[in-house]
Amino acid sequence: MASWAKLKRGGLAALLLSGSALVAVPMIAMVPTEARAQAQAPVAFAINPQSLDGALAAFGAASGIQVLYDAGVANGVRSPGVSGSMDPQEALSRLLAGTGFAPRFTGPKSVTIQKMAAANSGTTTLAPLTLEGRRQESPVGPDQGIIASRSATATKTDTALIDTPQSVSVVTRDAMTAQGARTVDAATRYTSGIRSERFGTDTRHDWFAIRGIHATSDGGFLDGHSMFATGFAGTRIEEFGLERIEVVKGPNSAMYGGAPAGGFVNMVSKRPQFENGYEVQTGVDNFGQFYAGADATGAVDASGKLAYRLIALGRAGEVEGDGAKDERFFIAPSLTWRPTDDTTLTVLASYQKDHTGPKLKPTFLPYVGTVDPIPGYGHIDRDFNFGEDSLDGFDRDQIMLGYDFEHKVNDQLTLRQSTKYTYLDVSYGLTYSMPNGGTGTTFNRLWGLSKPESHQVSVDNSAIFKAQTGSVNHTFLGGFDYRYYQTDNYDEFGFPAALDVANPDYDPPAFGRFAYNDNTQKLNQYGVYLQDEMNLDRWYLTLSGRHDWVTLEQNSPTGMDPNLDRKDSSFSGRAALLYKTSIGLSPYVSYSTFFNPVVGENSTGGLYKPETGRQYELGVKFQPEGSRTMITAAVFDIVRENVVSSNVAPFNGRQDDEVRSRGFEIEGSSEIVDGLNLRGAFTYHDLKILEGSNKGERPVSAPELYASAWADYTFQTGDLRGLGFGAGVRYVGDSPANDQNSRYVPDYALADAAIFYDIQGWRLGLNVSNLFDKRYVAACTGTTHGNEYCYWGEGRRAMLNASYKW
Repeated sequence: MASWAKLKRGGLAALLLSGSALVAVPMIAMVPTEARAQAQAPVAFAINPQSLDGALAAFGAASGIQVLYDAGVANGVRSPGVSGSMDPQEALSRLLAGTGFAPRFTGPKSVTIQKMAAANSGTTTLAPLTLEGRRQESPVGPDQGIIASRSATATKTDTALIDTPQSVSVVTRDAMTAQGARTVDAATRYTSGIRSERFGTDTRHDWFAIRGIHATSDGGFLDGHSMFATGFAGTRIEEFGLERIEVVKGPNSAMYGGAPAGGFVNMVSKRPQFENGYEVQTGVDNFGQFYAGADATGAVDASGKLAYRLIALGRAGEVEGDGAKDERFFIAPSLTWRPTDDTTLTVLASYQKDHTGPKLKPTFLPYVGTVDPIPGYGHIDRDFNFGEDSLDGFDRDQIMLGYDFEHKVNDQLTLRQSTKYTYLDVSYGLTYSMPNGGTGTTFNRLWGLSKPESHQVSVDNSAIFKAQTGSVNHTFLGGFDYRYYQTDNYDEFGFPAALDVANPDYDPPAFGRFAYNDNTQKLNQYGVYLQDEMNLDRWYLTLSGRHDWVTLEQNSPTGMDPNLDRKDSSFSGRAALLYKTSIGLSPYVSYSTFFNPVVGENSTGGLYKPETGRQYELGVKFQPEGSRTMITAAVFDIVRENVVSSNVAPFNGRQDDEVRSRGFEIEGSSEIVDGLNLRGAFTYHDLKILEGSNKGERPVSAPELYASAWADYTFQTGDLRGLGFGAGVRYVGDSPANDQNSRYVPDYALADAAIFYDIQGWRLGLNVSNLFDKRYVAACTGTTHGNEYCYWGEGRRAMLNASYKW
């Protein structure tokens, strides 16, 4: 009588039958359309000489192809291994060279391995099997678990992270769910090298600094396209619409042109799937904010050529703070058309409407009253707000439309085009306190109104060509891209009546309003780039180069300088070398230069020069073959020139700073056993202004040390199956509150926790951030002593949510 045994984890599934055994080496859960599309796609292989059994297991894990053969016939047989990026059929032929075995493909994703004699006679026939296992990962998701293995962001090609000579962290959808993240800020809390929540609780934007360099205005990308912003004309991407978030560290001008020196955050949209899938989700938190969302995807018809996705979310209710409310409506339809196995077109669209008010977060507060108590009064309450219902509010309309097109001409050549259009219309009014020198409870107030409208278009055309010269495998990438950005700005300010925090009297009398900014800013940028990813045995060498041409314009009809323009061009390059050992250890070294345009008028009446500089990086990655563990570490040294000083006079900055950021990062993620997920990160930065008005000081609001750790566990068997819990801790070191470094924001540590029940498609969870409701100042920003603005961090937030997938 036949008996069964299946080993699903570790990449090997074995089916044991009485008599002779049949061995199946790891397979994906088969989806016919996906199988056809991926059957001949080149795959990066790094399989050492070893037993044939082990080599076939590694081949199946890398390619996603079912490998079937009679158990026992491969005993004592050695494989020469295979290394490089190539078609799976070619890789399998090399793997079997000299073994006396030959492959016979019985389907697009299944192959039988036979003795030469049997193969030639054609008498052996084994039916393909479909076994449950891990789906081969796509660089745009969906991922399974908290560990990603591939990315297409750093190199613009589908490359294994263990083979990428750069520090890249990926936050998967499962990781976001486990931590209850509802924003990109929150999703990156447990990632090395990036520090979010610069302004504490913020309903306007996601704020982050990477390697100590603030990157909010130019470091946000969506699907590989820059979400560049000036002033308050910034997007905020809805987390529910994302498949993964990638933090790419270090300069990336060689591929993208304009990008901050510390790195950027690429948010990857959920895309249509040809397999039907549905999700509904809802939740409410202790502040009174609630949301509901739905996500549906699948094939449009039986042809398997057209798939759709529709995502929608609504949010309303209060956030932390007196009278602070936050509302959002978000909808994102998308279509994928796959007329042939070699051609794919995906159209992505979204509309988002945000409204916050009448009171707003963040509240700009004085240093004395937050970090230090007001003499005779104490600290200003976290819920207190200097704003006025009749003056304040934040509204944003956000529209995005784009497509990704790819055509595989043959096994060597692939052509691609990707576009994105973004429209923003923002109205932002805010009343806040002015520092009073630290005496008393009465503060003068400043009101500002900003009404930017922006348009942004980007187009990226590229070709990938795979070739071989002798023993060296090449992946050539060449491209041409264009970016256009225009924003129409209008700003006013005024001085409402002073307010006493001990006895506030709102509803001020009328006051004068003054327009101080009415201009149009434009950026046109063209770039051409080339890259060669070379692989020889275990060595990986990447050479990248790019040249940019940039034109900046500013038109100010009412200004002193009505028409300003500037033209620049520059070359950016990167060279990186990686060695991949047999135990899954990949040390690498890289050198890169960067070029980043800066939009705006400087203090001398001209437009800003581009920021330039270089980085050295030395790192190592560790991912044992077949494991669900990834550890990365890197040391780096970045020098930036033409940095805009925050010491403004009065509104336009000086561009005389040279700033260094050097440091060390280490991060690890592991699904160590079934149900147990671990994440940990540690970052140290040595930040210093080398030249400029604040020479020798550390940049404002930049901590030098932060660390985090998270663990969650889900019971896999028994009566508690599906029940899980998690906990984490986050530490952020102290940071300067002003340019002179005369005041500092204290360090702080926060705890997070989660408990959930996840079974048969249902998930009911409770996530709590800042578990012990610690009162802390997230950061302060100031130019001089006594002229700082500070921001309370978010108090305890408990979110109860429920979802169902089918």
